Amino acid sequence: MIRLAILLIWTAGAVLAQTPVNLVGTDVRETRGGLDLTLTLDAITPYRVFTLDDPARLVLDLEAAELASLDAAAFRATDLIARVRSGPLRPGWSRMIFDLAGPLALDQAGMSRDGDAVVLRLRLATVSAEDFAARSGAPPDPGWDQATDFDPAAARRQAAREDYLVLIDATHGGSDRGVIVGDIAGADLTLIMAQELAARLNRREGISAALTRQGDDFVTLEARRAAVARTGADLVLVFHAEARGDRGLRVASYRAGAAEVDSRADDVIGTILGELASAETTPQSDRIADALVAGFSRSAVPVARDPRLWVDLPMLRDLGVPAVAVLLGDLDNPEDRAFLAAPEGRNALAEAIAATVDLLAR
Repeated sequence: MIRLAILLIWTAGAVLAQTPVNLVGTDVRETRGGLDLTLTLDAITPYRVFTLDDPARLVLDLEAAELASLDAAAFRATDLIARVRSGPLRPGWSRMIFDLAGPLALDQAGMSRDGDAVVLRLRLATVSAEDFAARSGAPPDPGWDQATDFDPAAARRQAAREDYLVLIDATHGGSDRGVIVGDIAGADLTLIMAQELAARLNRREGISAALTRQGDDFVTLEARRAAVARTGADLVLVFHAEARGDRGLRVASYRAGAAEVDSRADDVIGTILGELASAETTPQSDRIADALVAGFSRSAVPVARDPRLWVDLPMLRDLGVPAVAVLLGDLDNPEDRAFLAAPEGRNALAEAIAATVDLLAR
């Protein structure tokens, strides 16, 4: 089975018109276990990253990116990168290719804000040639056809896969910025969290992940339904940012007659999680939500005093698959903000979720 180290792109509907995203800095550092690559941009943008074998390459695709300022000489500080190339990929997309001197697998990937800049960090780990080959490959990606005219048959092939597939839904986007506290917007936080979790899940044997969005667009209910059907998802996992005046993360599943989630955004979970009023999926959703809470409690993830929540809202009806929402802390709380803003905090959260998904996929 080919394992894919990749961040998957999904843009619902037509390609978004965006202003150019500029590359303003690069940094490469060798580590004891491999290599750290850092690219500084002037705006958040959809991206995907994966490795290819024979010869070993790292491929990075960026939407709306202007790469004319790319200084290939900056990467000569290491012998682990033999050559760097860049150029247009498809309308609105650019590609960077790093020819690797040896088998360096993608270990971590994440995009975060750093003041006015946006930093994309890629961590590569030295592995055996066999492990690198097993992790490498350009996968089919549901929605890539809409973003870049990719063959839609690729999405059908993914639906036929044997992997346990998690469809990750980053809430808000577009004109809906979600909760905004200081320089953190709910739309940005859920997007970054979804990207980082997808990368982690796609490195695990027997698990695949896809995203409902990876750009600054609002995903409609119709598009979300289409994504579930197109991917053949086994689980829908929703990320939503909260500001409610009580510290800690919570996990929500459906229950008839339950109260709605408090939020500063209108109809938040109503456009996210909705009602999964199925005799089959509701108990499964409850068990998965309970397992996530238990996993959070055993990790460094801060949970609320009452971390389990049930909602009763008339959306996403009859999906036929379990769905849960991870409510990302209380952004009004400085400790929660610090935890979610730090890559270490998000990594801990992603790892706790991935460990639970591992159990589901067995």
